[in-house]
Amino acid sequence: MPKLTLNQRLLLVVLAALLPIAIFSVYQAQANREYSQQLIAERLAVSALAAASEQRQPINAARLTLATLIQNPNIYEGSPRCVEIFRENLRAQNSLVNIVWSDPNGVPLCSVLPVPASINFAKDEWWQRSRATQDFVLSAPVFGPIAKRRIIIAALPLFSTSGTHLGTLSAAISMSWIEKELAKGSSTETKLIGIADAQGRMVMSSGPRRFQKIDVAKSLGTASSVKSYDGEQWMYSSAPLYEKQLHVVYAEPAHQLIVPMRDQLRAGVAWPVLAILLTLLAVWVGVKKLVIRWLDELGMIAKQFASGDYSERRAQFSRAPPEIAEVATDLHSMAQAILQRTDALEASVKATRSMAREVNHRVKNNLQMIMSLLALQSARVANTEARLVLDQTGGRMAALALVHRLLYERGEDADQGEVDMDRLFLELCQQLRSGGAMHKNVELHCHVNIGNRSVDEAVPVALLVVEAVTNVYRHAFPGGQPGSVSVSLSKNDDLITLQISDQGVGYDATTTETSMGTDLIRGFVEQLSGNLVVNTAVDEGVTMKITYPAGRVMKMAR
Repeated sequence: MPKLTLNQRLLLVVLAALLPIAIFSVYQAQANREYSQQLIAERLAVSALAAASEQRQPINAARLTLATLIQNPNIYEGSPRCVEIFRENLRAQNSLVNIVWSDPNGVPLCSVLPVPASINFAKDEWWQRSRATQDFVLSAPVFGPIAKRRIIIAALPLFSTSGTHLGTLSAAISMSWIEKELAKGSSTETKLIGIADAQGRMVMSSGPRRFQKIDVAKSLGTASSVKSYDGEQWMYSSAPLYEKQLHVVYAEPAHQLIVPMRDQLRAGVAWPVLAILLTLLAVWVGVKKLVIRWLDELGMIAKQFASGDYSERRAQFSRAPPEIAEVATDLHSMAQAILQRTDALEASVKATRSMAREVNHRVKNNLQMIMSLLALQSARVANTEARLVLDQTGGRMAALALVHRLLYERGEDADQGEVDMDRLFLELCQQLRSGGAMHKNVELHCHVNIGNRSVDEAVPVALLVVEAVTNVYRHAFPGGQPGSVSVSLSKNDDLITLQISDQGVGYDATTTETSMGTDLIRGFVEQLSGNLVVNTAVDEGVTMKITYPAGRVMKMAR
């Protein structure tokens, strides 16, 4: 997973800081939404109750009128003044269109309006309900057979003290008068007041809008929603007009109630989100301008210094924040310190190289002096075996002198402690050919191609070759017998192989005693951390193979 940038991390920090505020704002907006819904429900319920209170006036007036009239004996005793008394009460109540007294069998006995023949109320629902309850009742809106219009019948039964039904006094409340009153209290575009029966059917409305069946029980005192027949969504509340027979419904278009609430909710959510986005944008731009830009400049300076260019660039940080400018100053101070230290180190390295070159030169000269002394000593020794030992020692000294001469000739790189192995073997083989002049019939072939190697490796390899080739000259070709010696040095991956082979007389490895030369060769192999394998047999020559890992040579004791 890729690491986050500084800008991204700061944005996450800011987001983490602002997120609780946003969550609280959303929670608050949701709470406000629920509160708004509650307010809407309460407003609709209050409006429904207010409308019901207004529409109860003709019902209350009818009830009061019937209660007053039923106390008059002229009504239920069949006085000729019955019609006149009813007519006087109608003139006082604009909402009533007729008053009727009917006997216990439902036959009208007295009516302001003419009663058609065969009219009988006994089978009407309102009549039976009033007789059963012995109280004031209202009918559902019906078409009055006497009034010849849509009415609501208000009925009050009369019973004797013994419980005998004496008859029923009823009044016809005009639906058209109620509709006019409904229309006065509402605008058909913004609100609607209607009357629904117990089954939720709208029997009257203040406007042309009509609803599908509504749930009057569910909407009592709270808000519900319903679609009108034209597909518009409305919210409504209901209140009982009288008991459970009739209900007043107050409704308003849902969009004028919900849209403000929805806009409030959106604002409650949108503004915090917008504030977070603007804050994140400000942080992004601010960090880019005030931090990232200058960090990029510091990075460029660091790359410049890393490449060795320590030129001054402090002026371009004059407008940077003080902290960034201070870092830039510290970088330049560090660059100056590095430059001074580099100069001092270069001077020290130069002196070290010069000293190393001088040391190698002196060692080479000292070795050459020792070689000269050995040569003088060898010339004065009469014993052949002793002279041979001195000559071998001189050959070893010559190999060491050759290594130090090659180090000296590297000049300024003498302190690196590396020797050109290709050149070392070329000159070493020339020395061995010259030292083996008494064996003119023996050819020496050298093959090497491994480049520069450390002096700790070059010295034991050179001495090993000198020791091995000298042994070949001494023992492999007796009596001036002709032959050849092959020396090769090669590198394969991390393994270096030195192989020395001859076509001499060989020897029996199981019976030959070890010599000093053999011990020296083994010592050099051990110093190289290598492995020695010798293959030989009588009259089959000798092949000596040394393998050692590159880079694991034991350092010589200084």
